[in-house]
Amino acid sequence: MNPTRKSLLLAVVLFCSCQPCKSQDMQMDRMRDEHANYWLKWDTAQERMIAYGNSSDPSAPAGRIFGRDGHSVAIYPLRDLAESASVNLWDAAATPEGGMILAGIVGYGPPESHLQTKSVLLTYSPVGKLEKVWNVAPYEFDLVAVDGQGNVYGLGNADLEEPYDILVKYSPEGKVLKQFLSTSLFSVGAHILSPGGGTKGLNQMFIQDQVLFVWFARTEELLRFSLSGDLLNRASLANSLKELAAANGDDGIVLRSLAPSGGDQVIVEVVLWDTRTATTSARPILVELSPNGPSAAPLPFDMHSNRFLGKSSTGKLVLLERSSGIVRTY
Repeated sequence: MNPTRKSLLLAVVLFCSCQPCKSQDMQMDRMRDEHANYWLKWDTAQERMIAYGNSSDPSAPAGRIFGRDGHSVAIYPLRDLAESASVNLWDAAATPEGGMILAGIVGYGPPESHLQTKSVLLTYSPVGKLEKVWNVAPYEFDLVAVDGQGNVYGLGNADLEEPYDILVKYSPEGKVLKQFLSTSLFSVGAHILSPGGGTKGLNQMFIQDQVLFVWFARTEELLRFSLSGDLLNRASLANSLKELAAANGDDGIVLRSLAPSGGDQVIVEVVLWDTRTATTSARPILVELSPNGPSAAPLPFDMHSNRFLGKSSTGKLVLLERSSGIVRTY
């Protein structure tokens, strides 16, 4: 479990092409609530916006399910789970039916006592009804994804002796279909799940074009799996990111988000800065990058005003306009 990665507010993005032509816009309602701050996520598999957050107040929603028209439905786990006192949500994913599944820890008992905790997945319907509580111990999932058939993929630590598999695939009913991605594949073992205190960005997992992508920030590697759990490709972006920073006169770089492009190329939003100059401010840019070479093609978007997350099934890019809360597809 990596609480530090939850210190960053994840914003959404909508799809864009390499040239900023006329966009398709969607206004998101209730990006924030009076008593709740959300991490926002664009689900690439279901092409839907979702929001989730921590809560110790039963009257405050811990998440929102956004429809394709931008309107949302609130969910209240602390109302739905008897005797629950707190919920810490690490990630969420949309379901094919238009609902969402949440990964996190639920605390039980009086707030003044030492809470008993349970690692769970929570499934909600499109109308905000709790449909299923999954007890996923010994795992604690940091990241979760759902494919078009409703199968659920969880990535996280487990209270097991190493080596163990850190990725679990479940059926929609909660049956374990496969466990894969052993900690033995990494020199740091299970510590691969800790992205280095947030200084290298966040781990990410998503499904795009029937492929499961896992980005490990600690080693700056992108792994691609078939939906049956077979490793298709493992590529390091470490050198390409370092060369991108150097080409811009910087020596600091962190990857915020990424999406596959043509071939082995990826589109990445990165933040650049110069650690040698105290007055240098961080600069976010959007580029198309290859893991096999230094070439990087910048994309003409103002990333101070926008946030990138992924691509659509039609190849468009997705950005969120920070000031207005409008999701734009280009």
